[in-house]
Amino acid sequence: MIFTFKIFDIHEVQYFEDAELKVRPLGEIEWKRFDFLINTKEVQIMGFRSYVLFEGDNPTNCTKVFLSDGTFVYACLNFDTFKKKYEDEYGI
Repeated sequence: MIFTFKIFDIHEVQYFEDAELKVRPLGEIEWKRFDFLINTKEVQIMGFRSYVLFEGDNPTNCTKVFLSDGTFVYACLNFDTFKKKYEDEYGI
């Protein structure tokens, strides 16, 4: 099953330094919206909670989504909206 939603993240640039792959923000650190897809046969959503990202003086509500591979992402949806999408997709 494929589960898609938008997330907040920053633009990054990958580069090699001393034969090691490194990552740095592209330009000014600014949160952008990106499409995100999970193949739920490979990675599952383990849980989620309401969260606030801070962009300067403007707090941004989102949902922190914890994945079974030990990573997390910030969904561009408030908790209740993400919960409804999750329940609709998973038939809960």
